[in-house]
Amino acid sequence: MNALIPVQPIRYRQFVSIIAAQFVVFFPHVFHLPVLFSVLAFITLMGLWLMARRRKIFHSQPPKFYQYIIVTAGLAIILVTYRTLIGVDAGVAFLALCLLGKLLELKQRRDSYIALTLSLFVVASLFLFEQSIFNAAMALLAILAIFYALLQQNINPDLLYHHSAQLKTNIPEAINPSAGLWKPLLRLFLQAIPLLVVLFIFFPRIPPLWSVPISQSQGKTGMSDQMSPGNIASLSQSTELAFRVLDKQNNLARHLPPRSELYWRGLVLSKFDGVTWTQLKDYRADNPVWTGMQYQPEWFKQTFAGKLNTGFEYQVLLEPTQQQWLFALDVPFSRTRDVALTREYNLKSSREVYRQFSYDALQVKNLKRDTELPDWLKQVNLQLPANSNPRTRQLAQQVFNQVGRNPERYADYWLNWIRQQNFVYTLEPPVLSGQRIDQFLFESRRGFCEHYSSSYTFLMRAAGIPARVVVGYQGGQFSPDQQSWEVRQLDAHAWVEIWLAGRGWVRVDPTAAVAPERVEKGMNNFMQEDQQVFGNNVFGQLRSSQFRLLGQARVWADYASYVWQRDVVGFDQSQQQGLLQRLFGIKSMYVQVAWMVGSFITLLAIIVGIMWWRRRKVWHPLDAPLQRLSKKLTKENLARGESEGVVNWLQRLAAYPAYQKPAQELIQLYQQARYAPAGDEPAQAKVIQQMKKLVSSWPNRKE
Repeated sequence: MNALIPVQPIRYRQFVSIIAAQFVVFFPHVFHLPVLFSVLAFITLMGLWLMARRRKIFHSQPPKFYQYIIVTAGLAIILVTYRTLIGVDAGVAFLALCLLGKLLELKQRRDSYIALTLSLFVVASLFLFEQSIFNAAMALLAILAIFYALLQQNINPDLLYHHSAQLKTNIPEAINPSAGLWKPLLRLFLQAIPLLVVLFIFFPRIPPLWSVPISQSQGKTGMSDQMSPGNIASLSQSTELAFRVLDKQNNLARHLPPRSELYWRGLVLSKFDGVTWTQLKDYRADNPVWTGMQYQPEWFKQTFAGKLNTGFEYQVLLEPTQQQWLFALDVPFSRTRDVALTREYNLKSSREVYRQFSYDALQVKNLKRDTELPDWLKQVNLQLPANSNPRTRQLAQQVFNQVGRNPERYADYWLNWIRQQNFVYTLEPPVLSGQRIDQFLFESRRGFCEHYSSSYTFLMRAAGIPARVVVGYQGGQFSPDQQSWEVRQLDAHAWVEIWLAGRGWVRVDPTAAVAPERVEKGMNNFMQEDQQVFGNNVFGQLRSSQFRLLGQARVWADYASYVWQRDVVGFDQSQQQGLLQRLFGIKSMYVQVAWMVGSFITLLAIIVGIMWWRRRKVWHPLDAPLQRLSKKLTKENLARGESEGVVNWLQRLAAYPAYQKPAQELIQLYQQARYAPAGDEPAQAKVIQQMKKLVSSWPNRKE
């Protein structure tokens, strides 16, 4: 290795290009590395850059003491954060620490090559976390910066700097070649694009021999498994995509139900402690039915018997939630492997969703669920904390007796009461304490969907009507291409299910009684039209303006991400085979590989031919002896640069005492012949002979 790469110091511009590339390499990792580690990396890079500014030739390293401190601190941060060096998160952090350590050792050109090569591995590790379009763009930018730094390392330093100890005369510095490095760099990347396309289309998609454990340390915004005042309100101020819906028959506009019926069921919350609603932790409430399972519980047979062949079939692309529950339209069913239907009619995955998850779903309409409610389930959905909200309990009993103890009339009464009592739908409700439902119904009357669903469920249970809270999403909107339906976190919603004899579980949405536009138009349109939902103060107005400005940008950004995931990341073996069969009629993998190799060789031959043609140069007769001299001086690292002028080059040679006289003679001969009157070929031929003789007798430089 040492014999191949000359021992040369790293020049200032070369070192700065390396450090600049590292800033680009480390930036996207800030979202995955520990905060303290990112701070340590930033301080290290800034320290190296500031130290390099003090000299034009970077020939020294930071003191060993500082190197040990930085590496030890980085290792301690990794061990404290992950308690291991094994795994995706810890492994990537350790790889980044190795890169930092190598940067601290930079002294010779050989070190720069090793550091930049290691940087490429750090860039590649970015895709272990997320294969998003943002990561792809940042990786491309980092690779460009790394290759720019590599080109800098290969510039002849004698074209950039003239060390005062070597030069005896003042010679103007050549034009800085680094200023024109972007052009060959971009040309190199453009030449690689055809090869990239060939490999992307033809290279066989072979299943991996092993799997990489998915990172589980990153928090995600999403639905919680409990509900208390403020949870969904804070979630509904986020425009982050929750999931995307695709029609199995590619006619979503025709098959999608009306917006007011788009209730994307997620979780059932049955337990209430006076403040928070939570899931029932009982195996009887789970009792899932998995796809392909031979045994089917009695409740499943009674509900779905003979009805799973009709309904709206669609596909859901769920964003990472780090939870098992899935979302689907009432009443849901799924034939996707590892997806189950629970006793409470929710879909769940066999494992937590740590990356985008695709599953099929079926909406079965007009179903009656639990027309005969088991006693244990009835008791669960009648449970209320003792001595909680006495005013609500008392009024509930009075109204129930007033309507003749009729559950349906009782449920309708409270919906009408909410409409008539000046309730306000807002994301900024007042803080409640103590008997919260009493305070909400009789004092504040300002709240979000969790306030209305919680209070309505309490009112039903207080009258002896089984009821429960359902959380999920409501509504959504079409994507920009009208081919998919986008549901965002701002569409998070809570509603109520009450049990009625002979009808089973019936959906009731008390929020629609106070804010029907929320259900009919969707949360996105409702928030754009009604500023009051953000509050009436100055901060509410600012949030409303921000929502309008950023909402559309987020829609297009998510759509671009969806197209990237669908057409690039999701280009799997089946899609590849379908494309190759449509375009070229290829069905065999052997033919596919042959096409790939043939296309690769053809493109490579074309690129090499173009490069040869563009580099082809018609030399002037005067240049022949100069070419011989340049080749002769290559071993001394004094060859003529590709873009260096003849006179500038000869002046550079004249700076050395041994070459001063012959170089000056060559300059005179060259200028005499180059600028001689046209048509004087004999005189020019004579000068060429003199130049050849001078080159043949060129002296050896004496050190």
